[in-house]
Amino acid sequence: MKTVQKMFFAIALVSVLASCQSSTDANQTLSKPDTRKVTMETIANDSSMCSEMMDAMMNGKNGKMVMMQHHSSMMKMMKADPSMMKGMMGDMMDMCKDDTTMMAEMCKKMMENPKMMDMMHKMEGKKMDMNNMKGMDHTKH
Repeated sequence: MKTVQKMFFAIALVSVLASCQSSTDANQTLSKPDTRKVTMETIANDSSMCSEMMDAMMNGKNGKMVMMQHHSSMMKMMKADPSMMKGMMGDMMDMCKDDTTMMAEMCKKMMENPKMMDMMHKMEGKKMDMNNMKGMDHTKH
């Protein structure tokens, strides 16, 4: 009888341990549209998870290509909607005010661009306000 009890106890213990193990496959979970949607919404609404996802996309084999396609779409939208472009530029300038590294990178990029440097040299010494910017069409290249 003790042997039967020990065996039953051993089987019960193995069953409990086995039930605690999660063997959920990510592809299996993401194959369900409702689960995939909830997962994506959770990531999109959490800033740290969103940053992790962006890093993963930039390191993935298809991620860079997708990001470049979205970048291209955004550039087209900005050209089509100047007010959107102005809003995004304003947001970017606000971010640069709070992040000196980002500001330094933006300045570096501008200085590496010959057309941008030429425009800055032409405006050198002038007060850069909207009056000096009249006649410049920033939506065309």
